[in-house]
Amino acid sequence: MRGILAALLLAAAAQPAAPQFDPASPVDVATLMLARVRLAANREFQRLPNCTCTMNVERSRRVAGRGRFEFVDNLRLEVALVDGKEVYSWPGARQFDDRELVDIVGGGAIGSGEFAGHARNVILSGSTRLEYKGEEDLAGRQVHRFDYLVPMADSRYIMRIGQVTAAVGYRGSFWADVGTFQLRRLLVEVFDVPPQIPLERGSIQIDYEKRTISSGEFLLPDASESSLTTRGGLETRNRTTYTSCRLYSGESSLIFDEPEEEETPEPTPAPVIDWVLPKDLKVTLRPTAAQPAEKLAIGDTIEFTVWRDAAQRREVWLPRGALVRMRVTYLRCVEAPISGCVLGLHPDTFETGNKSGRFVAEREEPPLTSMIAAMGPATRSMTLSLRLADASTAEGSSLLIFRGRQLNANFQTVWRTLEVPGAQDP
Repeated sequence: MRGILAALLLAAAAQPAAPQFDPASPVDVATLMLARVRLAANREFQRLPNCTCTMNVERSRRVAGRGRFEFVDNLRLEVALVDGKEVYSWPGARQFDDRELVDIVGGGAIGSGEFAGHARNVILSGSTRLEYKGEEDLAGRQVHRFDYLVPMADSRYIMRIGQVTAAVGYRGSFWADVGTFQLRRLLVEVFDVPPQIPLERGSIQIDYEKRTISSGEFLLPDASESSLTTRGGLETRNRTTYTSCRLYSGESSLIFDEPEEEETPEPTPAPVIDWVLPKDLKVTLRPTAAQPAEKLAIGDTIEFTVWRDAAQRREVWLPRGALVRMRVTYLRCVEAPISGCVLGLHPDTFETGNKSGRFVAEREEPPLTSMIAAMGPATRSMTLSLRLADASTAEGSSLLIFRGRQLNANFQTVWRTLEVPGAQDP
């Protein structure tokens, strides 16, 4: 769906200097508690290294608050904190994307700022109005609670629906441990929306834990849940977990000591050659392994094997056994009256021997009509899935339709290569 609903935190507030205290000064409890939690948060944010985590998002929705949320899809992305800025990419990408998260994903409800931006802006920004509310119990922990408010005039929280963007006012609470003043939870609620943004309400709850990265422990999000409701009654819910957190070093070089004289040097591997496939090359593919739908998420990479030599003018460009990788861009399954799935795939790369390159292609066989016919009589649910796929699948993707909940290893497709933009033949 191109009329996407997204919440973006476009800019992080500048971090103020860590507050200083004189224990002998006569200050009230509220001021002292707020100063201590700000000091603890500032220390944590200042020591955060450049790091990256896998971001797993389960998206669901319902209309007008009726019934249960309907599962839409899973997303899997990489989020990195680099010099205090959040950046995103699909897993396995060569580099992080400089686009906003909503433009990377391309459809549905998604938001940025949950990894670090929201907490910094709320706790450390001078424009936030804060009030100490005392101690509470939070999941068995004694915590200090603080309520806050950021009016629209001071807000840097930008909502985007379709192509319309505007700042919104927000309020909420955050909780920090008694004793350590470590941040545990942050709640953000949108309350002041300009008329051009058709949003009824929205909220984000983020839970924080210490994570071990390399040899240190750092405060990072553990899980979050966000919800948005439009004035038309569409309610979306995203549940996100953060896993596999590790240091992000960007480009790096390794320096090795000189080997001892008696050591035999390791053979130098053949250099990898960037290869450009010719246009209109027919490539027959099968999945390297069966792909259960319940284990796939948008952003995942699926490997395919070239099933027979792909040749043109008697020259073999991709021999049988070469690998082709494609990224999942859409996935929707139905159960009744038939069981089947619609899978969107975006060709990514190929690899054979010491040659690799971009695999730019479109599915040619089987045609979409024959895959639909193989499902049996047309159904309303499958037709809906195809309509949604046609509207939301990323440009350059092709659709596969298969029965059941698994893309079997013998599911054969033929792809026709396209011209690689900006590439030159080797």
